[in-house]
This record gives sequence, C-alpha cells and structure tokens, in this order.
Amino acid sequence: MGEYPTIRYAPPKEDLVIDLMARLGDAWRYEDPVANTLLWHDVKVRVASPKSLYKK
Repeated sequence: MGEYPTIRYAPPKEDLVIDLMARLGDAWRYEDPVANTLLWHDVKVRVASPKSLYKK
C-alpha cells in the first residue's frame, strides 16, 4: 500500500471517480470524519464530507 493507501477507480466511459481508502493514518480514526450515507444503485455508501477531507 505504501505511504498513500488509496486506490482511485474510474470506470471506462463514465464520469464517476471513486477513491477507496485502506487506512486513514494516524490523524484520524474511522469514527472521526463527518460523513454522509448515500444511496448509490441501491447500495448504502458512507462518504466523508468535503469539510472533513479538507481539515487542516
């Protein structure tokens, strides 16, 4: 996984891009980021809020 344990997936011919994070590092715990649960193709997906991702 290296220093940045993120996988970016973009299906061919689609506008959708997904970043999958294997770990959050030392600064975060799984419970820490403010997240929204969205429904995408009948699947519930937990998505971190932009404010959480930009935390200084």
